[in-house]
Amino acid sequence: MKTALKVVGGLLLVLVVLVGGTLAWAFSAANAKREAHRFDDVHGKDLPVPWPLSQKEIDDLRAEKLAAMTMPAQGEQLPGTEPPPDALVGVDLQAIAMERALERGRHMIDARLACNDCHSKDFSGSTVIDVPIMGRWVCPNITQGGTTKGWKPADFDRVIRHGVGHDGRGLTMPSRDFTMLSDQEVSDVIAVITSAPPVEKVQPPIKLGPIYALLIASGKVPIDADEIDHAAPRLAEPPAAVVGAEYGAHLTQVCVGCHRADFAGGPITGGDPSWPPARNLTQDSTGLKEWTLDDFKRALREGKRKDGSALNPAMPYAMTKNMTDDEIASIWAYLKTVPPKPWRVEG
Repeated sequence: MKTALKVVGGLLLVLVVLVGGTLAWAFSAANAKREAHRFDDVHGKDLPVPWPLSQKEIDDLRAEKLAAMTMPAQGEQLPGTEPPPDALVGVDLQAIAMERALERGRHMIDARLACNDCHSKDFSGSTVIDVPIMGRWVCPNITQGGTTKGWKPADFDRVIRHGVGHDGRGLTMPSRDFTMLSDQEVSDVIAVITSAPPVEKVQPPIKLGPIYALLIASGKVPIDADEIDHAAPRLAEPPAAVVGAEYGAHLTQVCVGCHRADFAGGPITGGDPSWPPARNLTQDSTGLKEWTLDDFKRALREGKRKDGSALNPAMPYAMTKNMTDDEIASIWAYLKTVPPKPWRVEG
C-alpha cells in the first residue's frame, strides 16, 4: 500500500513539475514574443482628415448653389450684365468634407468594422475578457482623452491597417480584417474617432492567463502584424458603391479574420475557444450552395440560417444588420465567384 502511494505521489509530483514547467515556459515565451515582435520599420500613411472633396463633388455643389441663385438658367450671362459670381464663394468646403466623412465613417463602424464592440460606444475602451485561467484582454480608450491624445493620422493608420502600436509592438487588435481598407476609409474612421468627445478614463493593462499564454507561445494566437503584408498597395479610395463582385470583394476583406482568405471557414484563430468554427461561405455543399440572396440577407440581418436556426453570436449580425441592401448584394455577388471548397471544420 505504501509503495503504491509512493508511486502515485511520485507521478503527481512529476505532473506538477511538468505542468509548472510548461506554464513557466508559456508565460516566458509569450511575453518574450510580445516584447520581441517589434515593427519599428512599419509606418502609417499621413492621410488627410477629413478626406478632401473630389472635383466632381465640388462641381456638383457649385451647380446646386448656382441653381438656387436668382440668375439666368445655367448661369448664362444676359447682354449687358456682369458674369455670375462663383457660387462657392464663402462656402466652407472643409466643413462639408468633414460632414460627409463622418457620415461614411459612422456607417463603416456600425456596419462593417465593429469598433464599438471592443472600444465601447464612446470609444473609451472596455475589458473584453477577464477570466483568470484565460487572462485579461483590454481594449484601450482611443478618445483624445486616452491613449491617442496627440496622435497624427499616420499613427492611427499604423494601428488600423498594420496592427502596430505607437511603441512599435504588434497588437492583439484584429488588423488583418482592416489591412486592405482604402486611404479614404481609414481617414473617415479617424475623423469619427477624433471627433468623439474626449473621455478621461484609464483602462487596466492586458494580463496573460495560462491559456492565452500557451496559445500565444505556441503560435495559435498569432500577432496580426506578423501576418500582414505591410508593403501591399492599398487603394486611395474604395471601389464605386455599385452592386457587383468588385465592390463585394472589397467589402468582404473585413471577413477574412474569421472566415479566412478562401472563405472556407474553420476554427477562428485567436478567438474565444468556446466559439464554433466559422462557417463555409463558398458555394460548396458544406457552405452556401443551396442558399439564395434572401437567405444570405436573413443571416446578416436576423442572425438566422437558411433552415431558420440561430447563428452563434460570434457571427456579428448585430453589426451586419446595418449594412445596406446594395452592400449585402455585392458581398453575395462576390462570394458566388469564390471557388467552392469543403468546410474546414478543424485546423
